[in-house]
Amino acid sequence: MRTWSPGEHLVLREVRQGWVWSAKPVTMVRDSDDLIALYLAPGTRWKRARSPNGARVDAIDPVSDPWVLSDATWTDTGVLILCPPGAGHALLGFWDDNHGALRSWYLNLQEPLRRTPIGFDHLDQILDLVVSADRTTWSWKDEDEFAAAQARGLIDAETAAAIRAEGERALSLLLAGAPPYSREWETWVPDPDWTIPCLPARWDNTVEKATSPCWR
Repeated sequence: MRTWSPGEHLVLREVRQGWVWSAKPVTMVRDSDDLIALYLAPGTRWKRARSPNGARVDAIDPVSDPWVLSDATWTDTGVLILCPPGAGHALLGFWDDNHGALRSWYLNLQEPLRRTPIGFDHLDQILDLVVSADRTTWSWKDEDEFAAAQARGLIDAETAAAIRAEGERALSLLLAGAPPYSREWETWVPDPDWTIPCLPARWDNTVEKATSPCWR
């Protein structure tokens, strides 16, 4: 698969059991052997899974439970997404409205990124960590939904333990400021000439089934 140049537009998708669960058009910041960095701009129009009545979906089985893909607009601030290739997590940086100061860090536990002709696919593992901008405080997020997925048999005990261990490992790297999470990212700003990307016509092309035991 190709590598991407800074400023190029591509698609970041979550895929569950061969189904596109979300699709976000993003901009490439860095595509290197040690780091994939992406930017999600405010105002971006994207696709996300919802219940047929438009409500949020939590720990559901994408094969047996009803859901639909719906249109959405990213109304939060700009997000920098840092993904070490092969790692089971991504680090998201959220800024204030004017991108003047880092608001918080967010460790999203997920299957490693897989390259596609239009960008990258991954599988979210539900459990996350929220870390303060100065990295002095942190907390687990979505533990109830993570437990519900286990209760439904969507995630087995061994996989759940591995996901939590990955979260602890990623947190230790972030708190230590270990590469690739260097302090330089705290003052990063997007190129002012970048435009907001749109989903291409082929955003829902054929996808491979995720390899993780989660969501099988």
